[in-house]
Amino acid sequence: MAQDVLFDSDYLHLSYDDDMGFVWARWKGMTSSDNMKSGTDLYIDAFIKHNTGKVMIDMQEVNGTFTAINDWLVGNWTPRALKAGMKACALIHSADIFTKFAMNKINDQYEKGQKLFGLRLFGNWDEGKDWLNTF
Repeated sequence: MAQDVLFDSDYLHLSYDDDMGFVWARWKGMTSSDNMKSGTDLYIDAFIKHNTGKVMIDMQEVNGTFTAINDWLVGNWTPRALKAGMKACALIHSADIFTKFAMNKINDQYEKGQKLFGLRLFGNWDEGKDWLNTF
């Protein structure tokens, strides 16, 4: 798996996988709203740099909630990500009940919206990867 590491910190590892053709975001631990916003903005840079619109967001190692940024994700981030070419987002959920709650809230907002890109929740990386490969 040839990867271009785009960002690496104690809360986020972001890379582009040449073989799979998608951005991989692996979030870790308790993450602040500011870190979530700046980290998701890095996805947009990666979409442009690598001419892809697919992202695997792995939340398996996250604890806590981030519902405070859901409106920002929908109203601010999503239009910019779509403009940068976002097509599909696979979310690998956490076992943490608060993180799972936050991810389900994002999915609920997506389901009520215009569905301008693909978004699905998965229990593991392989399922998400297989789904992303359909785009």
